[in-house]
Amino acid sequence: MPRALPRVLALVLVAGATVIGLLLLSDATKYRGVQHEGGETRVVFTIDTNRYQHEVEDAAETLWSACVGSVGWEESNLPRPAAHDRWVAPVRPGLGEDSRRRLRGSLEDATVDRIRGDVVSMPTSGGFSPRRSETRDPDRGRPDG
Repeated sequence: MPRALPRVLALVLVAGATVIGLLLLSDATKYRGVQHEGGETRVVFTIDTNRYQHEVEDAAETLWSACVGSVGWEESNLPRPAAHDRWVAPVRPGLGEDSRRRLRGSLEDATVDRIRGDVVSMPTSGGFSPRRSETRDPDRGRPDG
């Protein structure tokens, strides 16, 4: 029996390290929905269409509408054209780091009706007192918390 003890201890140690690692990873990737009260995030992006049969403006609005719902916001306008084939859309209140990361991922990774986006910049200005979003968590369908 004493020979089995080191193996059992090693197994318990590996299992414990795995559980701790998974808990840390879960916390690091959790969506918290932090917002900057009174601030605004200006999302500047380009779009790439592949045999899209409608106007470019329609493509930008379609992609934006599909992706902006992935973050908590109180006011958002449709994107408007800007210089160099870019589109600009404001979101209020300003988005925290995790919300900006989530929106960037949606715009760049989602392909909606042959439309793909590329985020150029996403600056947040004004009102830098973070607060949690009071909106529903889109992943769980219930209030954040």
